Amino acid sequence: MIKYKLVDKDGFTRKGMEGETYWLDGEEKVATGTGGLCTDGVIHYYDHPMLAVLFNPIHANIQPPRLIEIETEEEIAHDGLKGGCKKAKFVKELAVPEITAEQKVAFVIKISLKYCRDANYILWAENWLNGKDRSYCAARAAARVAARAADDWAEWAAASTEEIRDIFISTIETIRKEGKMDNNLSHIWIKDALKKAKSDLKPAQEAYDSLINKETLYAVGILRVLKIRKKIVKLWEKG
Repeated sequence: MIKYKLVDKDGFTRKGMEGETYWLDGEEKVATGTGGLCTDGVIHYYDHPMLAVLFNPIHANIQPPRLIEIETEEEIAHDGLKGGCKKAKFVKELAVPEITAEQKVAFVIKISLKYCRDANYILWAENWLNGKDRSYCAARAAARVAARAADDWAEWAAASTEEIRDIFISTIETIRKEGKMDNNLSHIWIKDALKKAKSDLKPAQEAYDSLINKETLYAVGILRVLKIRKKIVKLWEKG
């Protein structure tokens, strides 16, 4: 399989850090760690050069980046944005695609339409994409709609985080006292928490993955919910 990867100006990833790798020598690289994406257990890549450039700011944020083509035999992980493999080999260097501000805006708007279903926002987004109305006034009105939607998400994330955090702490205390999880479901609240955690994982993960700037309080709130709920699911299913 042919995939794509960004390296720094000297041809390295993680230069000066643990896992430093030089890519331009043509030697096969092997991920020696364990784990999936965002660990040293995989070599990360993108399916298309444009995706590599678009997602660079929220991933490695290599400045300035160089683009290389790599070859790998097996994909072992993928989250919809980037993939991972155990082994990969440099093939050639490519020109870094130039993406205009207009293309970046269109990309973000198209993603936002998957999650913001407000009729006024959808109308503005469609008019912007087809070039019918790109005025400042229309954009400002749409921004207010998007901000309200973000506030609603942030409130949900904050409330859910506190609720699940309390349940998770109680679960840990139960395990410490009894030495194991009580599988006879006498702790019915744990079962309910598990059900809620599972039902909210997918939409929350999709919402988080769609965010371009993941350093906002909005993004952090969603990420906290995801991490805590995943811990609950994992803890329960291990018994």
